[in-house]
Amino acid sequence: MEAVVMKTKKAKKRFSILTRLMLIFGCLVILAAVVAGFIAISASRKAVVERIETHLIDKVNDVAKIIDGRLGSVFQFLEGIQNIPGMQDDHISFAEKSLRFATSAARKNIKNFGVSDAAGIRYASDGTTSTITDRAWFKAAISGRSYVFEPHISRSTQTLQILFAVPIYDAQHRVIGVFDALFPSSLLNDEIEDIVIGKT
Repeated sequence: MEAVVMKTKKAKKRFSILTRLMLIFGCLVILAAVVAGFIAISASRKAVVERIETHLIDKVNDVAKIIDGRLGSVFQFLEGIQNIPGMQDDHISFAEKSLRFATSAARKNIKNFGVSDAAGIRYASDGTTSTITDRAWFKAAISGRSYVFEPHISRSTQTLQILFAVPIYDAQHRVIGVFDALFPSSLLNDEIEDIVIGKT
C-alpha cells in the first residue's frame, strides 16, 4: 500500500514540475512574442511617420515653389507699371501717376494702391496722402528691392491684406518712388485652392 502511495506522490511531483516548466516556458514564449510584436509595431510606426514627414516636407517645398511662381506673376504685373505712359516722366506729379495707374489696377482687381515719392509721401488711389517713411516695405522698395509684406491688418482699411511694393525707376534707371498695392488676404487662398495634399 505504501508503495502505491509513494508512486502516486512521485507522479504528482513529476506532473507538477512538468506543468510548472511548461507554464514558465509558455509564459516566456508569450512574453517574447508580445515584446517582438511591440518592437515590430513601434518600428513600423516610426518608419511610416518618417516617410509621411518626408513626403509632407517635399510637398510643402513644392507648394512653396508654386506660390512663389504665382506671386512672382503679381510682381511682374506691378513691375510692368514702368511701361505705363508717364510713370518715368519727372514732370508728371506722383498724384497724377497714381491716377494713371487706376485703369490697370482695376483690371487686376486691386482695390487699394498708392504711388510714393522718394521723400515718403504716398498718394493713395482714393486721393489721400500720407507719410510712410517709417514703413519697412517703403524702405525696402525705395532702396531698389521688391517687397511683399505678410498678411496684416492694414492701417488704412482695417482689413487683413497683403501688401506688395515695387520701386519706380526713371529713364536713367534711378529709383524715384515706390508703387504699392494692397491685395485681400484671400489672394493666397485663391492661389493655392487647387493644390491638393493626398486625396483632400
